[in-house]
Formats: sequence, C-alpha cells, structure tokens
Amino acid sequence: MRMVERVKEAGQRPQRSFVPAIHNYLFSVKQLENRPMRSLVATCPWPLAILRKAGSDTEPYLISEHEMNEFRLLSDPHFKASQLIERDEAEAKPGKEVLVVHGPFKNIRGKLHRVKNDYFLIKSFGELAVQVRISRWYCKVLDTPEAETKSRENNYLKHI
Repeated sequence: MRMVERVKEAGQRPQRSFVPAIHNYLFSVKQLENRPMRSLVATCPWPLAILRKAGSDTEPYLISEHEMNEFRLLSDPHFKASQLIERDEAEAKPGKEVLVVHGPFKNIRGKLHRVKNDYFLIKSFGELAVQVRISRWYCKVLDTPEAETKSRENNYLKHI
C-alpha cells in the first residue's frame, strides 16, 4: 500500500488514504499447481490474468519470498522517497550495480542511478521497479565483468 493525498472539494484540506501500490495486481501465495490455478482464475467473475515468464505460455511468473519482502520494504508507504516506475524505464536509466551496506535497506542489491546531485537505488521486480532516494555512501559498487576488464586494461596501460 502507499499513501495518497486527495482533495475532494476545492478549498478543503487534502485527505490521506492508503491505496494499492500496484493498481490492478493481485499477489497470492502459490498453493496450487499451474493447471488448477488457471482453472480457478478462469472461473473468477472478474477479468483476471496470470503474469507469465517471458517466452512462456504456461509458466507463471513467481516472486520469491525474499523478493516480496524487499518489495514491501522498498515500497513502504511511510517512506516518502520511493516511487514505482515501469521496468523498461528502470532498465533505460544508466547506473552501476550496488549492494546497500548501511541503513534500513541493508543487503539489497540494485542499480545506483544519479540525477544531478541526487542518487537513487532502482530495484526491479517482474514488470515493475521501485526507485528509492538513497545516499551513495550507503552503497558499495559490485564488481562486474566489464569493470574488471576495464581495470585490467588500465593496469596494463600504467605498466607501458
């Protein structure tokens, strides 16, 4: 859930209320196999669809308990510096892979994106991503193969 302020009539104070963080999504604990779950969804009186893995017609997209706990933590309605964005938008933003080493988001991996002097941690979950404002000093850059290759090239150039 997330906190939203709405003004019902002009001149009145905004009223705060909790709304679902992700509109039109329903998360459920998987207790049935794929075929019975599809049958249950087909008998529902409201239109429902099961998100599927990319390239599969039958395999549902499963979110691990660890990922769900991270998503709940990052989209906490009492934390004002978080924002939900589309996965495509999140992947288009440049940044380095980091691990948060301090603060309430300790041990969460994501991408650190810089906008002017502000830093944002971007964590993707399925088709959505959460963007959270964070201090860069709370993050440790993870070594990637590209970074290792560049550091080897730089070391080689130093010896020439």
